[in-house]
This record gives sequence, structure tokens and C-alpha cells, in this order.
Amino acid sequence: MGCGSSKDDGATARGGYALGGPKGFTYDEINQCFKARNGLLFRLVDTNSGRWAYYNDSKQYDMRVTVIFGPDSEIEPIGRTEMDVDEETGDFICMTVVPPGKTELFIEGEVRGFVSKIDAVPHD
Repeated sequence: MGCGSSKDDGATARGGYALGGPKGFTYDEINQCFKARNGLLFRLVDTNSGRWAYYNDSKQYDMRVTVIFGPDSEIEPIGRTEMDVDEETGDFICMTVVPPGKTELFIEGEVRGFVSKIDAVPHD
């Protein structure tokens, strides 16, 4: 599952955030990760710095984000993101959990291909 892309107009393409919106991260591109409701999770990109963050716009779900970046990517994890390297392919595997209503820093650098997997898990 990926995140569709759009330029940010201060709200989502479907008419606003359910909660307060992303905080603590400057971005110029926003990508809706789910088609249902308002999107629930958004990938935020600062195209000038190459930094990514995720914003969880739900009240009841932790969002488990795993992104596999191509081996030619030049990235570093930021925030609470963990990164592993697949020994066979050279792909970078980055993972984080975004709690309800929070914005989490993810990676920075030059991305050359990626695939994302996102799971919404009920928040304890």
C-alpha cells in the first residue's frame, strides 16, 4: 500500500483533518495513505530537505509504518525510525509506529524507489 500524492493546501484533499493536523514538521507535499475516511495517515514531505514524516489523524489506531527503499537510495532514519538493510538486495527497510494524533519524523535523504506497508492497529 502506498500513499497518493498532492500538494498541501493546509488540509487534506477530502476537506480537512479530523484532529489538529500535523505539528512540528515543515512540509510542502502531503500524501494520503488510506482512501477511506479522510486518509487517517499522511506522509509529509519537505522536498527541499528530503525529509519525510508521518501524521496519524485517527484517535483509535497506532499506525505501523514499514517502507522499503531501493538500494540506490541515500537515506538516514530520523526521529524514532529504525532502519535495517536487506543483505541480499541492499534495500533499506525503515519502520516506525505513529501514535494517534501524532507526527513522527521518518527519514531524510535522496529516495530512489520505495514500497510502503501500513497497518492500523487498535491503540491500547
